[in-house]
Amino acid sequence: MNDHSSRNSGLLSHQDVLAELANRKDSPSVWWTSLLGPLMATVILLLAIGVFQGWKVAGSYVAAAATAFFALGRFVIVIGGETANQDQHLFLKHLHATHLFWMLTWLDTMVAIFVAFHMAILFKIPWAGSRLEGLVSDGRFILAKQPWIRRAAFSGLVMFVIFPTSTTGSIGGTIFGRLLGMTRLRVVIAILFGSLLGNGVMLFGAKAIKKVLPGDSLGLKIAGVVAIIMALFVFERKIKSLKAKFLAEEAAQNSLSKSNEGSGEQS
Repeated sequence: MNDHSSRNSGLLSHQDVLAELANRKDSPSVWWTSLLGPLMATVILLLAIGVFQGWKVAGSYVAAAATAFFALGRFVIVIGGETANQDQHLFLKHLHATHLFWMLTWLDTMVAIFVAFHMAILFKIPWAGSRLEGLVSDGRFILAKQPWIRRAAFSGLVMFVIFPTSTTGSIGGTIFGRLLGMTRLRVVIAILFGSLLGNGVMLFGAKAIKKVLPGDSLGLKIAGVVAIIMALFVFERKIKSLKAKFLAEEAAQNSLSKSNEGSGEQS
């Protein structure tokens, strides 16, 4: 990402990386806690679950988390039943919708803590950096088209996290919150609120589906989730088309501005 967009976003400059590395020296306890704390807390929690509830249950949480991260997102909650069911497959043998609700809320919060304090360094990672730059451009586009979000700040970020698309969620929400100029602590709190509300909607949906499908048909649930994800995919394609047009117009305006500045200096 170029220096101009870095200044606009307030995130990706070299100074940000230096400031974050300086924070490692000035506040080493905060730096190391935010770096290692989320992972260590999650590992300790999984060990406690394994000891008190069984290692199969702990393994089910890991499988559910992987399914949420790589495929279904918070829609993983919808496929859970009201109770764990040994007749089901994979993690649904040991986990139900409420378990999945708390699992995803925990993960959202831990990821938000990590990204909020170490985002500048993440942009330097080759593959992840390009993906995160895409999230920054998404955030800039949304702020340009919906300026009320900047004014609303905290509540705007909460609403951003609630909406279930690939752009939103704990990583996109944390970046978006920093684009809004919010402190790291306020960003993490907003992510927590947004996660509770967004995941709560999915938990309510899971219970509503249970009433419609008393047999708790996993196949029909998955089909419903896939249909919703496809609809969101179409919606995102439309948004990305609008964003591409917006970024092209912005680039043209920047080019024209530079051209005018050059003409003014020559005259």
